[in-house]
Formats: sequence, structure tokens, C-alpha cells
Amino acid sequence: MQWLAIHYPNWLLQYQSYHQGLAPAQPVALYCRQSSQLLSVSDSAVEVGLKPGQSVATAQALSSDLQLIAYEVAMSIEAADWLCHWSYDYSARVVPLTCQHHSNLGMDLHVPDTLLLEVGSMARVFSGLPQLLEQYATQAQEYSLQWQLALGDNPLGTALLAHSAPHYVAPQSDKKSDASYFQAAQQLATGHHIKALAALPVNVLPIALELQLACENMGLTHLESLFALPRAELGERFGDELLQLLAKLTGQLPQPLAFYEPPECYQHKLILSYEVEHIEGLLFPLGRMLSELASYLLRHQRAVLCLRLNFEYRDKALVPLMLTINYPFAEHRSDGLLKLCRLQLERIVLSSPVVSIALQLQESVVLTFTPSEWWQGNTQDEGSTRLLATLVAKLGHESVKGIACVAARLPEASWQSQPLALGRSETLCAESRASYQGKTVAIKQQRQRAGQVVKGIHDGRFRPTWLLKQAEPIALTDVRLLKGPERIASDWHAVGTHRDYYIAQHKDGGLCWVYREVNGIFLHGWFS
Repeated sequence: MQWLAIHYPNWLLQYQSYHQGLAPAQPVALYCRQSSQLLSVSDSAVEVGLKPGQSVATAQALSSDLQLIAYEVAMSIEAADWLCHWSYDYSARVVPLTCQHHSNLGMDLHVPDTLLLEVGSMARVFSGLPQLLEQYATQAQEYSLQWQLALGDNPLGTALLAHSAPHYVAPQSDKKSDASYFQAAQQLATGHHIKALAALPVNVLPIALELQLACENMGLTHLESLFALPRAELGERFGDELLQLLAKLTGQLPQPLAFYEPPECYQHKLILSYEVEHIEGLLFPLGRMLSELASYLLRHQRAVLCLRLNFEYRDKALVPLMLTINYPFAEHRSDGLLKLCRLQLERIVLSSPVVSIALQLQESVVLTFTPSEWWQGNTQDEGSTRLLATLVAKLGHESVKGIACVAARLPEASWQSQPLALGRSETLCAESRASYQGKTVAIKQQRQRAGQVVKGIHDGRFRPTWLLKQAEPIALTDVRLLKGPERIASDWHAVGTHRDYYIAQHKDGGLCWVYREVNGIFLHGWFS
């Protein structure tokens, strides 16, 4: 197997800076609440004299515009899941990275802040490893991440090399990587990693600090010295665990690895570095989250019907605000996701400042249909569909309705209102579990049945475009009958009703539709 190791030296800060829209020139630091000391600082913070280990008070004195972010274990978990999630596009075997601020390394085989991907099996998919590495590096750079890469056939050894002696470091500019990087990386992948490992210092090993100091006190400062010593004497001096570690580095023992398993349902949580008091302040980080959701939908060929948003308040006594965001015509583009989400959030008032956002995909459908197929006819274009979706998001489902035909004889019972996307949602959800041929047949049959119902009701006859909510009695002298009668009887299972309908001219002008019953004449509709 060939492994790609990616060391992210400052990934927690860069994750927060990207998702929360912090300016690159703004100093940012991660600090520990208990000790009030800096854990890591950004490059711009280093330029003003900040460094890990300083107190928060000293850091604020050195930089007045310093953005401080309190470290939490949940923050590193969500950032690690995010890295694994998009890295999963490049390999089905992803070994999650651990954060150096909370991992208890001891004698385990985790190199902190380093992600592992098995890429040997993916070479054909990307037309070669150079293309895979270039695409991965390009995407990491789009997320404003700094990285160090190394290739090798030993997972632990490759991770150590990426951490301490990378064969490629992320450029500080937008300049494309040169061919020498790929050449060096491929040389390492062919089995030269032992020589590269021998030059590394002992303190890069994932071993206890006491064991590192014991090796250095004996003059064993590099791995080359450990490789050269007899294993029996080395084991008597330092124990079997170090021997097993060296055996795994040289490939003499297997390395059990735990791989990342993507969740069945898409979800993303972001802990904000600042408190937000108004909905407008949540739109930028929410837009970044929706943009990543759009990438996920494109990769899986899905479209959103329903999202769940969870806003956690600073006041823990308050119940988090949980919202359901509906996309009535299924959406998959980032701009469309944010636009409809913004419209539905405009009516929300926050009870307290928000400190975190959680997004979960509740319902989605297969992205295989064009907007015109969501209607019984083919007259609706994409612009009309998005306009209707905007109206539904702005006014709500109860305020925007469509009209559907019902197989009934009486005019007032031959139609009913329904949500515009109701039929589309049910059809797509059912068809997502069927084959393509089954989908096509189902759509044609549905349209034929709808056409038969419409033809059975209207039969090509002249009908008014506006029916009154309830027929009104009218005097015979107020109208002049022009055409009729047309007898319409109620359904056989209903109370017996027989009406004789006429097209008439009203005395005030305009064509109307009236009917005669035993108890008089009634006005039922108007022609446009």
C-alpha cells in the first residue's frame, strides 16, 4: 500500500479562521481556559511577537486586535471530522488525525496533527498519484490550510516524515507546485523512506518524554542510532514497547489502524469564536457551512428538501433554537441554499447571543430531474420554479398554494388547493428507490391519469376562470341568457343536485356563469 500523510501544523486556527471569515492579517490565538496560556498562534500573531506559552494578558498587551479563541475538545473533534469528510473523496481509507492539545500519546501510533490516506488504490481513479496529490493540495489551499505532505509505504513512517521532514510544504503564494515535488514524493514511495527516517531525531517518535530523555542521555539522538543497535540489548534497556515501535517503522510488524467512517446523515457543527446577537451575524458562517453542504450534495448527486438548524445560546438555561428550513422544489446549489435559508430566518428573533451553529440534512432526493419534470406540464422554466420557491420561503407554505384537479362533477368540488411542492416531493422520494426505467414509466402514467381526469371534467367546454367561493342568488332581470342550458348533476353517492348552467351577459357588463335550480337562479362565476 502507498500512504499519503498530511501534516496540518495549525489546522484548528485555520479551520476557525476560514469558517468564521477572519481576515488573514488579523492575529488569532488559541488559548486554554484553565491556564490562561496560548496554545497556538497564527502567522500574523507571530509577526507581532506572540508565541505559544505566553499568558493571555501578555498577548493582549502585545496586540490590541488579537482574536482569542478558547480551546475546547469539541472544537478539535468537529474540525477533525471536517478534514476527514472532504479527504474521504480522495481515499476510502482515511485515518483521522489527533490534536496535540488533548491527545494522550504515550506509546500509541498517532502522530499529532497528521492525517493519513491510503492512495495506492486510487491512482487509476485520478490518472496517477501526481494528479491526486495536486487536486488534494489545491483543495486544501482553497480552505486556507497550511500543510506538509509525504508519500510512503509505511503509514507510521510516512506520518513522521510529513510531520518532521516533508517532501512538499504548502506554498505561501498561489503559485502552482513544480514537478520536482512529485518526483521527490514518488521516490519516497518506492521504498526510500527508511533512509529518510534514519535522519529524523528521536524526539519525533510518539513515545513518552521520559523515554526520549533516556535515549538522548545515552547519545541516541537520531533514529539511525536506534536502528543500528542490537534489538535484544535495546529491549533490555528501554522495554518491548520501543522495540515494537521500531519494528512497525521498518515494516517487520503490522500496524492496526482505525479508519474514518462517514456518518449516514450529513451534519456539521461550528463553535463560533464570537457571540452573535442578530440573525444577520450568523449568515456568513452559515454560508460557509452551506457551501460545503453543496459540495457534498454534488458529490452524492442529491438535492435538499429539508434542513435542521440548531442555534445554541450563550445562556445554557435557554433551550437551543431549533429550526426546520424547507426547500420546496429541492435545492443543491450553495447560493440557492443560502438565499432560501436567509428568507426563512428573517422572521426569527434571537433570545440570547448564539455561540454555536449545528446543521443537519434531514431529507434529500436524488438529483436526476430537471425543474420542468416537477410539474404535470413542461411549461415551467427554472426561473419560475425559483420564484415560487422564494415565495414559499418568504410567505410560508400556507400562503402559497397550487391547484389540483379532483374527479368530481360539481364545479366547486372539481379542484382543490395544495402546497406547490407536495406532489413533486412525494414523487421524487418514491422514485429515488426505483430504477431509471421505472421512473420514466411512473411519470408518464401519472401524467396520462392527470390528463384523463382533466378531460373528463372539462371536456373542452367553456368554463369561467373565476368561481365564487359560494354561489350568490341573482334576479333573472339582472342577466341575459346567451347560451345553455348545460345540465350538471351531482355524483351518484351525494345528495341529489341537478343544475342547468348558462353563459349570460350581466346588466353591468361582463360575461358570467349562472345556473338555475328549483329555488331560483344563482351566480357562480365570471369569465375573464
